[in-house]
Amino acid sequence: MNPRNKSIKGLDVQFGKLLEDIIIDFLKTKYKLNVTHGDKSNKKYPDCMLLSSDKGILAYFEVKYHGAPFISAIQKIGRYCYEGSATFDLDKIVKQIEIVESELDRPVFYLHWIDYPCLKGLFFETSDQVKNELFILGEEFNREEREGDFNEAGKKKGYTKKFYAKLLEMGSFEELIDIFLDMKKNGVKMY
Repeated sequence: MNPRNKSIKGLDVQFGKLLEDIIIDFLKTKYKLNVTHGDKSNKKYPDCMLLSSDKGILAYFEVKYHGAPFISAIQKIGRYCYEGSATFDLDKIVKQIEIVESELDRPVFYLHWIDYPCLKGLFFETSDQVKNELFILGEEFNREEREGDFNEAGKKKGYTKKFYAKLLEMGSFEELIDIFLDMKKNGVKMY
């Protein structure tokens, strides 16, 4: 099969920020939640934050967009495409989980925006779920390199080792909103 795109990192980052803006605006407007982009001084922290009324951090969250199902997932990782396509870059998520464990004393959520032809929706998992699955599964797939994985000097900048989240074990967007509303009212609880 041909790769779906050249994985141009700059365009991926711009699109990701647009989706974060949409989620942030929705949560602010509909639920009056104080959400914002994450800490600009530490880009390794999750991309978005839920803040209390006094601007204290209640939780962090990342928005992950998935627009192309892993059609050959059943042959490559033993899961059907609808359930085995929500991708993490293995090296990147391992580093972030290490930061979550050592530096952040707040819950961290991964919000997956699923936009496949066969399935659409917003689903979430906690950093503990991701950490536990990483421990059990580790690297699940190493995709072939593409043109967009390299900069102009030929240095690799893209991630090819993949780890797949378990969609069937995720919570719904409505459940995440309930958690956020509870945090807004009652403060931080570790999930």
